Amino acid sequence: MKLLSSAAMLAMASIVSPEGVLAEQTVSFRFGGMEFETHIPDGYCLPRGRDIDVAQLRAAADDQNVTHLTLYRCQEAGVRRDYILIKTPNAALPLRLPRQSFLAGVGEAFDSGPLRSDLASGEMVRQVEDRVSSVIGREVDLTGSIRPLGRDDVCAYLGGTMQVSSSTLTYSVSLGTCITVVSNRVITINWYGPDNGSAGIADLLRHSRRLAEQIQARRAP
Repeated sequence: MKLLSSAAMLAMASIVSPEGVLAEQTVSFRFGGMEFETHIPDGYCLPRGRDIDVAQLRAAADDQNVTHLTLYRCQEAGVRRDYILIKTPNAALPLRLPRQSFLAGVGEAFDSGPLRSDLASGEMVRQVEDRVSSVIGREVDLTGSIRPLGRDDVCAYLGGTMQVSSSTLTYSVSLGTCITVVSNRVITINWYGPDNGSAGIADLLRHSRRLAEQIQARRAP
């Protein structure tokens, strides 16, 4: 199911330097004739300098989504394992539908069908692995799993932990994704963090839902 498959898109290996920039209070992005604005979470910053290059590579590696916004943990150096990506699946760009109708359909996809099969088989992970390796020009191995974690009145959730390995380094990163609808437009909030087990994934899911609830929309000029 292309609409959801790229929620499994995980971090490519990257070395970056700290920029020492301060987080701005709000940030906006536009798609589908709407302007969206949200508060930048405390401790996170827009990319600057080399971080912009890294963000562009991550976006290029994900050919299933439009990446609207990238936020990094301020002052974090080395391998980025604590960051936020706000995206819309390509297949969802033209969709206009109420949140509850969308979440009901996602819930059915979580319970059965190709999405669950692909997640269980690891097929999505292999596809992401191939795309990341192609974009950054070196082989990257991904292991682990991303799985459906239910839904509520705001989000359908995906989460899990992946191990990322290349010729130069190996690390783990966890993901908590909220798939939601704001002003009838589909948006995914993908919150990544260091591997802190199931409790860490639960925290990432709470963070992603909180950020989803803060997104405000108005018709773009």
